[in-house]
Amino acid sequence: MGTWKGRSFLVVDTSPIFESKAQNQEKDIGDCYLLCVPGPHVLLLVTQLGRFTAQDAIALRRVKEMIGAGVMRHMIVLFTHKEDLANETLHEFVIHTDNHSLRSLVQECGRRYCAFNNRASGEEHQGQLTELMTLVSRLEQECNGSFHSNDLFLHACVFLSSDSSEYQEAYRCYLAKVRQELERQKQDLKELEGS
Repeated sequence: MGTWKGRSFLVVDTSPIFESKAQNQEKDIGDCYLLCVPGPHVLLLVTQLGRFTAQDAIALRRVKEMIGAGVMRHMIVLFTHKEDLANETLHEFVIHTDNHSLRSLVQECGRRYCAFNNRASGEEHQGQLTELMTLVSRLEQECNGSFHSNDLFLHACVFLSSDSSEYQEAYRCYLAKVRQELERQKQDLKELEGS
């Protein structure tokens, strides 16, 4: 949790849930949903500049499977290692990349992207953060302040408001709903990609 210019925010790092061999995946996904109730306003996809690999493309697909294809409307791509650009601008890099998956990603998330120099400090560091938060604010305005939601966020809300005396049973039922919804979202994504 943190604040930016008087505004509170919560950042949830979800990295292990998108790995295909993650342990206790349904529990981790369910817990991620519980942390993000009622739903995220913004999702940051963090990737290293110039290294968007086939594995990253698979991770992006898993994001869509787990959170829903509509999540791209709420996504910003954050590149790390901006210092590797040398004399090229980030915009030039994105436009001229021969990485089809990366071009597709940037297009699909509405061309919302920025980059951080990992070695930045002081004013440069603050400038990067300001650029990111400006993108976040702009995205929230585009979405009229709405957050990404789906049935799993609704199930998470119901679970969080359930009677704590039956916690274990309620949590077991919630995880069963997580399992069902993940399968439905995977099927929905296949159908969307097929049409």
